[in-house]
Parts: sequence; C-alpha cells; structure tokens
Amino acid sequence: MSMWAAIMGMVAALAVGLVAGLFIPVELGGGSSAQAQAAFEEAVDECAVTSSRYIQILDDGSALSIDTEGEESAGATFIEAACVLSSLEVPDSIVARVDTTRALDGRQTGSWDSYEASWIYHPDDGLSMVIEVVDE
Repeated sequence: MSMWAAIMGMVAALAVGLVAGLFIPVELGGGSSAQAQAAFEEAVDECAVTSSRYIQILDDGSALSIDTEGEESAGATFIEAACVLSSLEVPDSIVARVDTTRALDGRQTGSWDSYEASWIYHPDDGLSMVIEVVDE
C-alpha cells in the first residue's frame, strides 16, 4: 500500500470516527452547486487550512486548489490534502487514480457528484489539483 493510500485511509477513519458528529453534513449527491460550493468552505474549516496558501477556494467559491509539498517545493502536507479530499467525499476510485499518477501521465481528470477534479503530479513539485463545481 502506498503512503498516499495509507494516509487517505487513516484520515478517512479519523474523519468518520472523530469528526462525523461534529459538523452538519452537506448533501453532495444530486445537490445544487450552492451546496457543493458550501462544501469547499466546510472542508477547509474542518481541516483547519483556511489560511493555507496551498489549499485555496477560488472563483467565488466554485473551485478549490490543492498544492502539496514535493521533494523540492513547499506545499500542503499530505495529511491536510487528504483531510480536504475526505471531507469532499472523493471516491476511493479517484483516490486510487491520484495515488498512481506518475509525472509522465500528464493531467488527469475525474468526477463525482457535483465535482470535477483535474490533477498532475511530479515528485519534485508534489500534487497539484483543482476541483471545480459542475452544473448537473
């Protein structure tokens, strides 16, 4: 099991066990774009990254960017990124695809509920991901 998958599993378990009862859930599936946008705010609040320059809400709340640390660059920790992704209920299939993305693969995409994500990865630069709210 890769480090990313292990961290995502750990954060998901913590999120379910410790956080589930503390926050009002936002219904994502089939929800409006306003609900999906509110989930970005909830995720950065829940994960205590509201002041991070590496995890930012963009475009008046309709997008979120995550830039993780790499071997040669600063960024959000994998724990912070995993917390945000877990809060947004990113499916395991997309997490697995992110986890296995290589620098040679170029930009990858995936979608779930009211979101579409695109990401690139390089060991030197880390993961760079943008999640956007899409109209259904």
